[in-house]
Amino acid sequence: MKNLRIRKAMTMLAMASLTLVTINEMAPLPVYNTNYSINQSYSREDNIPLPYATCESGDIYIGKEKDLKRLDEKVKRNSVLIIDERFCDDPNMKIMKSYNITSKREMASIAGIMQEYNEEYPSKWNRSTDSIINEWEIHNICSDFSFMPSHTDDVDLNNGDEIIYKSKLLSKVLR
Repeated sequence: MKNLRIRKAMTMLAMASLTLVTINEMAPLPVYNTNYSINQSYSREDNIPLPYATCESGDIYIGKEKDLKRLDEKVKRNSVLIIDERFCDDPNMKIMKSYNITSKREMASIAGIMQEYNEEYPSKWNRSTDSIINEWEIHNICSDFSFMPSHTDDVDLNNGDEIIYKSKLLSKVLR
């Protein structure tokens, strides 16, 4: 069982590294259930900002790294912290401790929240729900095997990786 999982993880990593994916090979986006709510109030109480949104996993906070590092010790353990680095050369959003979330449904909800956040606060960051989930699952598999934890415990969702993780073949292997 473990050998099969290792082979599957290594196969997925090999496929993810293939960059020869053409637009015609892109998988159509499936419809996901996105049960979440957006908080419209951003007032502070006890020096802790209200979360941007709430979903099954818990409260979702999106902000700058320095603010979220400070916040990490003050919020509930099941909170999701997303670092907003969308205004860099390669726009990015980074989900801290992403290995804690393994449900594809929950990943899709969080991806929807991130996309809605990007619509509310526009930037050049642009990732599809499929590519977010695919990259997240590969990070989780690598994290399960303690493979390069400094690179796999958090998932960086930068624009440069969109084409790699939106592959039709990769989607089929992960499902």
